[in-house]
Amino acid sequence: NLAYDVTYYWRIDSRNVSGVTTGALWAFHTQLEPPEAAVNLTPLNGATDIPVNGVLTWTQGLRTTFDRVHFGTSNPPPFLIQNNLHGTYDPPGNLQYEQTYYWRIDEMNNGGITTGQTWSFTTVEFVAPPGMPANPVPADGAVNVPTHTTLAFSPGVGAVSHQLWIEDPEWGYYQIWQGTDTIIPEPVISPLTPFTTLYWRIYEINSAGTTMGPPWSFTSGEFVPTGSASDLTIRITPAGAELRWVPAAYGYWYYVQRSANIDFNPYSTFGTVWDTMFVDTTIFSSPDEIRYYRVVAGP
Repeated sequence: NLAYDVTYYWRIDSRNVSGVTTGALWAFHTQLEPPEAAVNLTPLNGATDIPVNGVLTWTQGLRTTFDRVHFGTSNPPPFLIQNNLHGTYDPPGNLQYEQTYYWRIDEMNNGGITTGQTWSFTTVEFVAPPGMPANPVPADGAVNVPTHTTLAFSPGVGAVSHQLWIEDPEWGYYQIWQGTDTIIPEPVISPLTPFTTLYWRIYEINSAGTTMGPPWSFTSGEFVPTGSASDLTIRITPAGAELRWVPAAYGYWYYVQRSANIDFNPYSTFGTVWDTMFVDTTIFSSPDEIRYYRVVAGP
């Protein structure tokens, strides 16, 4: 075979016994070498779960002048467009969900067409955007909500994760939490300022998008401990009856109360204790008296 894209010269001379007649010099140029095949095609052949807004891409073969795109739901795929697409074709609109598509890229120049292989891919299953969240806890408009509280809600249909947004009076809503649970742990928003209204909403998320839930609100009540002091122990020391206890959850100070009766009727209070230990120095004044103690946590 002759070489591609080369000019060749030729001439025919006629000869007999009387001599040689020189012919005219002619020339011709061989065709341009056809392009190489396109490579690095995506989506990959046989790929699944391709987004319906997916784009076809490839690397043009060497010496390519035009790309010829064949694309459709039938095999072989129909011819769609011929142009210098620079290795990208974005089908108009969205593709169909759960549909197998066939495609082929032919590379072309003045020397000919190089036919590519037919590839296929299948688009993703249809997923609807998530539904609206509902059933907030605390209930919408609730009052006297403990200052240490969890938040909860019923998820929207199809939601796979959730975002908590709360409202700032000056800056509007902003996100402070994201997770897959529908119970938001207490430390995310606690402790709340007493007698304050909190505005909050849930965003529901899945692969199809995000759904903004309705605004909810509740108002906190007085700040109180969420538990009580526990494991009270009493030890007699030279200083008196030494009381020790495990602190209450969110208890900042304590009342130590004493009574001669188990039902604490009546009782006396030793005032505010800011520690988890207290010594009753009065026991030696009544050595034979039975004494009952209890510790009350305060905020």
